[in-house]
Amino acid sequence: GSLDFRPNEESVLWILNQVCPLLETSGFKGMIEIIGKGASSEVKKRSARFPFVRVYGFLEDVESHWISWDALLCPNIGGSGTRIKFSEALLSDVPVIVNSQTRDRMDSNLSDDGNVRCSDDPKEWCHWIMG
Repeated sequence: GSLDFRPNEESVLWILNQVCPLLETSGFKGMIEIIGKGASSEVKKRSARFPFVRVYGFLEDVESHWISWDALLCPNIGGSGTRIKFSEALLSDVPVIVNSQTRDRMDSNLSDDGNVRCSDDPKEWCHWIMG
């Protein structure tokens, strides 16, 4: 994906502004990887606040990373490109944490289960990420 596409950037900023501070105060020991070309200076600056966030550029082979991920975070603030990543994650048995907008773009009948968690509340996202 491309982080210089405004809806993608807004989604990343939502994680950085809403979820990461909660993870930090909760003592999160994992890693959040932001993948995509064209990260803005704002994304890089906000990411640098958290030792558990890494910003990567474009990855040629994202599939090889799926096996190391505990979840894919998909707060689709706008646009529609996350549908592909959402589907790829589920096909790779990687759980997906989404907001209602992402779920509704995929299938409004999707319900929370072991592989799909849906909420618009960053506190719930933090709870799920912390496991």
